[in-house]
Amino acid sequence: MKAKADGISILLIATAVVLNLALERPDERRVLARHLIGPSLHSVPLDGPPAFQSDDHDQAILFFEQNGIQGSLQGAVVIRDDKIEDVLITQSNEGIDRKTLYDDHGFLQSFSGHPAQSPVVVDAISGATISSRLVINAVNERLQRWEDHVKRDGRNGGS
Repeated sequence: MKAKADGISILLIATAVVLNLALERPDERRVLARHLIGPSLHSVPLDGPPAFQSDDHDQAILFFEQNGIQGSLQGAVVIRDDKIEDVLITQSNEGIDRKTLYDDHGFLQSFSGHPAQSPVVVDAISGATISSRLVINAVNERLQRWEDHVKRDGRNGGS
């Protein structure tokens, strides 16, 4: 009886593993892009992390990843009408938290309203200089790639 129960357990585990591998999971970044810039969007062919543009070409979201001293920093630049609307941090292992970035200093909000062109110059947070420099560098790198794309393919370029 025990051997039969073990066999059933192994079969159930194997089935769960196969189903987990076979079922397509939604791309979290695409889900966030749809939430922030609308359901009608397409991928933009930029090197690095994904980027999406609304089908009306008025909005874009450029995801970024930056390696820091303590780990990965991930986020996104949201562009609307050729200006930065928002900068988001989606993951940080750098000791910088959302409260520091949003509430204490308004660091991320300081990007808002700047033209979507590199370089964007904002003040780093005193006491979190390395972390804020990581964000500034990541934003500027993605904006440079965005500018290159727009120059090459036009504002309406993309796939």
